[in-house]
Amino acid sequence: MKPMNSKSQDENRPAMEPSAVSLRSNFSPKATAERPIAGRFSSWKWPWILGAWIALFFASMASAQTPQIAGVFPAGAKAGRTVEVVLRGGNLQGAKKLLITGEMGVSAEVQPGGAPADEALRPLVQSKCTSCHELRTPDNRTMTSEQWAATVERMITQRSAQLSTDDKDKVTKYLQAKARAGVITAKVTVADQAAPGPRELRLVTDAGVSTAFTFEVGDLPETLAAEPNSKLTEAQKIQLPTTVNGTLANAAERDYFSFTAKKGETYTFDLKAFRLSELTAQFFNPVLYLYDSKGKELTKNLGSSDLDPALTWTAPADGDFTLLVRDMLWHGNPASIYRLSATQSGPQTPSTPETIDGPDFAITALPDTVNLAPGGIAAVVIRATKRQKLSTGITVSLSDLPPGITAEPCAIPPDDDKTILILRASEDARPSGGTFTVTGKALGEGRSVTRLATPLESYRGPANNQRQRPRGTESIGIRVGSDPFTLEADLDRLPMRNDERRDITVKIKRQGNFKGGIVIFPHQLPWFTYPTAGALYVPPEKNECTFTIVGTGNADHISRRAKDLAPMRFCFVGIVAGINEQPYLSTPAITVVPK
Repeated sequence: MKPMNSKSQDENRPAMEPSAVSLRSNFSPKATAERPIAGRFSSWKWPWILGAWIALFFASMASAQTPQIAGVFPAGAKAGRTVEVVLRGGNLQGAKKLLITGEMGVSAEVQPGGAPADEALRPLVQSKCTSCHELRTPDNRTMTSEQWAATVERMITQRSAQLSTDDKDKVTKYLQAKARAGVITAKVTVADQAAPGPRELRLVTDAGVSTAFTFEVGDLPETLAAEPNSKLTEAQKIQLPTTVNGTLANAAERDYFSFTAKKGETYTFDLKAFRLSELTAQFFNPVLYLYDSKGKELTKNLGSSDLDPALTWTAPADGDFTLLVRDMLWHGNPASIYRLSATQSGPQTPSTPETIDGPDFAITALPDTVNLAPGGIAAVVIRATKRQKLSTGITVSLSDLPPGITAEPCAIPPDDDKTILILRASEDARPSGGTFTVTGKALGEGRSVTRLATPLESYRGPANNQRQRPRGTESIGIRVGSDPFTLEADLDRLPMRNDERRDITVKIKRQGNFKGGIVIFPHQLPWFTYPTAGALYVPPEKNECTFTIVGTGNADHISRRAKDLAPMRFCFVGIVAGINEQPYLSTPAITVVPK
C-alpha cells in the first residue's frame, strides 16, 4: 500500500482521505399523521412529478435494504484455475452460499465469515451520526478499519461532531466491526472447459440475496497487481497479453505497469471497473496514462465506456513503456477493483446490425433482486420497452421459483406499457435464495413470440439521480425473521370513470415489537388516474391511512376496453420511515375496472 501523502512524479496533487457518503433521510418520523409527502398536484403535472419522485425513491431503497456486494477480488480467473476470492459489502452476515449465474463451469465454496458487529452500539451510532447522513452509511461504504477510524476523527475535527472520547471509541468500534463482518471469502473454481465471459455472483445471506457483482472467466493469462509498483521507477513488469487484477485501496494510490513494445505494432488497454459493478464503482473513476521509458506522457484516457478508460495505441519505437492506473480524483477504497486487459490488437471486423422484420418486443423486470420474509408480499414491475407488429398483449410467466414462493398471473395489456408481478412467500417458507426467470409471450402476424425479461438493478447515483443497470438474472431470497408490518387495501377492484374520486384505505398490521412510523404510497397507477397525495406518513399510533385516487377526463377509457384484454393493476407499497433500512412491502394487486 502507498503512503497517504505520496505524490505522482507527473502531477503534484495532494492526497485525499476517502469521505463517507452524506445522505439525509427522505422521511422524518416526526411528521404528523397521514402527512402528504409529495403534495397535491393537478392531473397534468402528476405523471411527471410524482413518477420521477417515486423512481428516485425506489432507486434509493434498492441500494439501502438489499445485502450488497461492493467488491470481489480478484474479479475473474482463467479456465482451469481455482482462486480464493474476497467479497466485501454490507449486510452480508450469515452468508452461506454463493449463487453463480451465466454460462456453466464456475463453482464456489463460501468460507466462514467474520463476527457480526455489536448491535447494542447501534442506538448510540444512530443518535450521534445521523444528523448529516443515515445509519445505512456503514453498509453502503466499503472502507478498511483504518479508514473508518480516520473518518470518525475527521467528523469530530472538521464537522464538529459532538462525541465524547468514550462515544468516539464506541462508534469507531461499531463501524470497524461492520467493516470486518462485511468481508466474506470463497474458493472459486473455474472448470477447464468453462467458456470465457461474464458470470454474476450473489451471496445468499440471513437478510436475503445480495446485489450482483460481475466475475469474468478470462481467456488471457492472469496476474495480480503487486507492490511495490507505486512509482514510475518501481513499475511492475507484465508480459502481454495479460489481464491484471488490481485494487486502489487507499487514497492517492497508483499502480504502474511496464511492458515491451515493438515499433509499428498496435496495442489495446481496456480497464473494467464500472462494468463490473455500477452500484459501487460510481465512486471510482479510474484513468489510464501511458509513458515512454523516460517518463514522458504519450497519451491518456479518462473514460471511454461509461467511467471505464481504454487506450488503443501504436508504438512509435521499440522499447519499454509504462502504463499508470489511478483514480481521477485520487480516491481509493477496498471496493476500487479493476481488471485491466493488455493485448496486441488484431484486425477489426466491422459488425453488421441485426435486422428484425416481423413481430417482436422486449420487456424488463424491476428490481432484479427481491427479498421476502415468510408471509411477505412484494411487487416487481414488468415493463414493455419495445413493441413491433403485435396483435395481443404480452402474457408474463415465471419459471424456477424457489419453494415457498408463488406469483399471481399477469400480462401487459396492449393499451399500457406495464404490469405488476406480485410475489408471495408462504408463512412456512424457509430461508433460502435462488434465481428465477421471467418470460413474456405475445402473438403477432399469426405466430407467437417469446422473450426473456431483462432484470434491472436500480440504485441511486452520487447526485441522487436514478440509475439502472441490466442484469443477467432475476434473484429472490427468503430472509431470516419477519417483516415489521404487512399491508392490505380495503378493496381489490377499483371502479373508475371520468373525474371519479375514490377513497382507498390501506391497513397496517404491525408485527413483533415494531412501533415505528411507516411511509406508504401508490405504485404503478394506470395512466388515466392519479392520487391527491403522492405518499403518506403513518405515525406509530396509527395503523391505517386513506388515499384518494382521481380519474382524469380519460378515465372512461377503462369502460371502452375489450373484455378479453388483460386488466390494468396497481398496488400500494410501504417502507419504514426515517432510516429506510427495511425492504418495501406491498399490498396485493388492485384491478381497475369500469364503473
